[in-house]
Amino acid sequence: MSIDELRVIALQIGHVDDEYEAEIEDYNQDAGVAVFAWKKKESEELGIWIELANDGSLLNLSRDVWSTKKGFSNFSEEQLKKRALEFVNHHYPYAENQFTLEKWNQLEEGTYRLSYVSMALELPLPFSGFFLTIAKSGEITEFRYYGEAINIQYPEMLVEKEVIKEKFLTELNMDLQITEISSELYVDGDSQLHLVYEPSLPFYSYPADGHRDEYSDDEEDERSESLECIFRPKENQEQLNDLIGFDEQSFEKIREVDLGNVTGSVWRTKAGSSELQDDLTIDGFFHRRNDYTLKLMHDNESGNLHSMYSFLNRKGNLLLDYLECKELALQMLFHLYPLANQIFRLVVAKEGNEEGSNHFHYEFRVFHKEIPIRVGAAMISVNRTTGKIDHYMSPGLDPELLVSVNTQPAITEVETKEIYQRAFTIKLEWTQEYLENHESHYTLTYVPSFPLLEGEIAFIEAQTGQKILKKI
Repeated sequence: MSIDELRVIALQIGHVDDEYEAEIEDYNQDAGVAVFAWKKKESEELGIWIELANDGSLLNLSRDVWSTKKGFSNFSEEQLKKRALEFVNHHYPYAENQFTLEKWNQLEEGTYRLSYVSMALELPLPFSGFFLTIAKSGEITEFRYYGEAINIQYPEMLVEKEVIKEKFLTELNMDLQITEISSELYVDGDSQLHLVYEPSLPFYSYPADGHRDEYSDDEEDERSESLECIFRPKENQEQLNDLIGFDEQSFEKIREVDLGNVTGSVWRTKAGSSELQDDLTIDGFFHRRNDYTLKLMHDNESGNLHSMYSFLNRKGNLLLDYLECKELALQMLFHLYPLANQIFRLVVAKEGNEEGSNHFHYEFRVFHKEIPIRVGAAMISVNRTTGKIDHYMSPGLDPELLVSVNTQPAITEVETKEIYQRAFTIKLEWTQEYLENHESHYTLTYVPSFPLLEGEIAFIEAQTGQKILKKI
């Protein structure tokens, strides 16, 4: 089919009306996929995304639930499930019989998820079949069709479960650290900082036939690195906007979105706006969103800079070395955290920074009384040719809150291992793996399992011994 014919089909599937305007129309004939996207004229953050195969079959649909005009209705759960299957059968008449029901459940945001998959050895094969979500209004908000699973590699033998379980637990470590127990991510989370032990297993999965490459890709490639204390720069006269190269008079704000804890804003240079081209391809979409822009995020409570990224492609005549750029990175860090030397340590890779790059990248990890903060690091990239900060990412926490954390654990690492091991077992699961030529295949593996718990153990609280579980 031509892109014009596919566009007509996409408009009908998406029920696209005059409230929307086209944002992407792209047809990759080699891949046999056409992509269409529309944004709502009143709010470009709301929209519709549709992918079609070259014969017009629906592959992917995403529609913001907030864009529906219908609102909430009195559809029963059984009626919603029936409407969901009617939608699937309209596009793929044999799918309900071709695949096996995996899940029908209510999601937190008030929508329902339906998924069907291919099965092998009575186990589901990931990324097969289809899934969709349906709002209480009866509107399909998401649909993805994968089709039949292919390249299934059946093991010639199965190693006994207890043998592989022992391999998992032999090198189990419990790492002491501080982390936020988010209510969104963890069962009974309170969104407060806690001293915890995090289980660290030697691998994420193990082939069911016992044949595992010693240098398997799923093993972490640990860098050789050291930590270095930092000191306040001798000269710290530049203001924050000077360091990041932001002069509000030379920019215009083109987008702003309140994301709850932070507000993101996108600023484009006034000179750059005239350079943009009206191109509806996917590449054109990203150029319109990013070219000549500076993207900023500020914390809604404190107003502090949370992150920034430059798409300005800035090039100057300087050629600053590692130490000169490090001084600029430290100026940025101390601007935002006046007591940075008390909580941050600079990560120094033994192989060093790449001199050939136009940027030097610095990672400052957060510690409290020598205990690391999980996922607590400030990332700063300095442009060697301009002396400006082109990228900054905050550690995502208020260092002042660390003062209230008790850093003396009430239980030992040995005790936490025992708590973890009592709940731990393994189960068989199909995993999809990719080869160098990008072809995928399915392998039967053993993976961690916690059948008597509501979810997987993420941490063990170091004061109480409570098991902190990931939400399923």
